[in-house]
Amino acid sequence: KVKVWKFAIDNADFVPAQKLGLAQELAVSQVKFNIANQSAYNFSRVNVVVLLFRGSQIVGATTTALDEFQSEEAREVKINFYHSLGSVDSVLVAPAVDILNPASFMAFEKTTGELK
Repeated sequence: KVKVWKFAIDNADFVPAQKLGLAQELAVSQVKFNIANQSAYNFSRVNVVVLLFRGSQIVGATTTALDEFQSEEAREVKINFYHSLGSVDSVLVAPAVDILNPASFMAFEKTTGELK
C-alpha cells in the first residue's frame, strides 16, 4: 500500500510555563516539534492534531494548519497553550491531509524543461 503523503515528525516536546520563564506572570505552556513533508506532493493545507498525555490520560489537545507545505520542506512548529496543563509525559503529533479533495494539492510549478 502506497501512501500519498508521508510526514516525518521529530523533536516533539512539551515546554511547561516554568521553563518558558512565564510561570509567575502567565500560565502559558508550549509544544514544539519539527515536521518534514517527505512526500512527492505539495499540499495547500496540512491539518495537524496535537495530543498531550499524562500517562494514558489526554490532558490537552489542539489543532493547527500548515498552509502551502511544499514537498521536501521542513518546518519548526510552536503551539502555545494559554492555560495550566500540569505535568505532561508525552506528546502525539498527527498530521492529516484530505487526499480525496483535489483542493488539498497545490499545482507544481510549470517549467520549460530546464534545470533550476
